[in-house]
Amino acid sequence: MGRGVVPGRFRLGIKGLVAGLLAVAVCGLAVPSAAQAPTGQTPDFSGLVQTLQPAVVNIQVRGQDQRLNAEPFAKGSTLAPYNEFFREHGPVQSHILSAAGSGFLIDAQGTVVTNAHVIDSVGEIEITLHDGRKLPATLLGQDRETDLAVLKIKGGKNLPFVRFATDGLPQAGQWVMAIGNPFGLGGSVSVGVVSAVGRDISHGRYDAFIQTDAAINQGNSGGPLFDARGRVVGVNSAILSPSGNSVGVGFAIPADLAASVVRQIIENGAPHRGFLGVETQDVTPDLAARFGLKAAKGALVTRIFAGAPAAEAGVQRGDVIVHLGGQSIDNARKLSRVAADIRPFSTVGLGLVRDGVPMGMAVTLGQLREPSAPAPTPPELAPPEPVAEDVPLGVVLGDAPGEAQGARVVRIAEDSPARGLLQPGDVVLEIELERVNSGAEAREAVAQALAAHPNRPVLMMVHRRGGFVYRAIRP
Repeated sequence: MGRGVVPGRFRLGIKGLVAGLLAVAVCGLAVPSAAQAPTGQTPDFSGLVQTLQPAVVNIQVRGQDQRLNAEPFAKGSTLAPYNEFFREHGPVQSHILSAAGSGFLIDAQGTVVTNAHVIDSVGEIEITLHDGRKLPATLLGQDRETDLAVLKIKGGKNLPFVRFATDGLPQAGQWVMAIGNPFGLGGSVSVGVVSAVGRDISHGRYDAFIQTDAAINQGNSGGPLFDARGRVVGVNSAILSPSGNSVGVGFAIPADLAASVVRQIIENGAPHRGFLGVETQDVTPDLAARFGLKAAKGALVTRIFAGAPAAEAGVQRGDVIVHLGGQSIDNARKLSRVAADIRPFSTVGLGLVRDGVPMGMAVTLGQLREPSAPAPTPPELAPPEPVAEDVPLGVVLGDAPGEAQGARVVRIAEDSPARGLLQPGDVVLEIELERVNSGAEAREAVAQALAAHPNRPVLMMVHRRGGFVYRAIRP
């Protein structure tokens, strides 16, 4: 692990998330639980390690990166004109690429789960078993969204293995154990506790990491995280560290996500994710009050894609989705995960709240198509013309630039309640669910809303960097 660094904050080795917590069996044998220790003492994991360690493997990937010696002569030298010849006909230099990580067997025939980034430099894959045997393997498939990959050992049979458990996430404070290949030291064991679950570290759309203080370092990527009963509860994936080494904040893909992704890779070569066709945001307490919710839970719909399953089912902007496919939806990220886990083209129930009234409908999901390239960054807008600073809520609103309709946020006063909610450059499209087409209309709408309900938050629909978001600004 240790790839994809966010300077000074994260050193990330993964993208992703895992399915189905481990009810473990190794080679058909029951896995012993860690011995119960007297109060104040750490439980003894030695028996558990001996049983589980044979199912954990080291992974080595080697490949060649061939590059042309494009320009052998320095620019400005008398021989520089000959660089063009070498760009077309120059000698090829080969560089050996190598990556190492951990993985674990999930069947006796040699199916191995690991991280996708471990096999980035696709080439010759070699698996080292706990008993020292080195066996070749092939890539069955990978999913970069969750940074999971599945390998197959050639000729594998009668190998020790573990299975994903299915009885829920571990709880904060429970003992966990990581086994892997940190810094090439195969068979290393570290023990700690679950620090938190459901962590979003802004690394991918399906973030819901298990956080642990069990030591996870470079080379642990793809290895299993076991609980004290010997069940695999996660795939070790990332650490938070300025130095790149463990400082006691590690992250693992939860087993419930991993098992689902792994199953689909085995069946299809890649995950087939359900597609609802909405953009949503989390519900704040102020938004909950404005949309008639009893609690700040659900996914607030800010945009519906034309022709998408949600549009066909009758979902509207401003609806709050609270259930999908029999699962409760607490926030926007939970909706993404639940929709993705539903088999494409399945018809499921969808529960929402519209104008404070609960509703139910059926929706047939489509199949999510991953974008081939990132969306282009919107161009910088020219600054708007100055406007008179008659500023309810401490927000200076002017006309949106060019042909665009709406009101652009010009400035925000230091003491404005909108600080942290709005940004200069935001375009306000609606106020109190009514369309506004200019700065003047927006200023008038804000004044009317405050006059009618002096103590109620003013609801705004905002367009920002290609997305849409609701903001409730309390006077």
